Amino acid sequence: MTTEPIDTGELIRRIGERFWGDCWQAAMSAELQLNDRTVRRLASGKQAPPAGVIEQLAGMIAERRDELAELHATITAYLERSRQT
Repeated sequence: MTTEPIDTGELIRRIGERFWGDCWQAAMSAELQLNDRTVRRLASGKQAPPAGVIEQLAGMIAERRDELAELHATITAYLERSRQT
C-alpha cells in the first residue's frame, strides 16, 4: 500500500486557520513557542516542522475534538428535552 506524501505546509495552514482564524500565524507561534518566521516557513512548506510540533498540534486537535463532543452531547440533550415539552 502506498501513501501520498503529506504537504505539511498545507496542513499547518489548515490547522492555523481553523484554530485562530485569518490572523493565525502570530497566535500559532505563541501557542507553540516558535518564532513567527519559523511559522511562516512551516506554512510555506520551506521548512519541515521541528520535532514535536505535529504532536503538539495533534494534541490540541484531540482536546478540541473532546470539548466539541461534550458540547454536542449537551446541546443534543437540550434539544431532545425541548422537543418533549
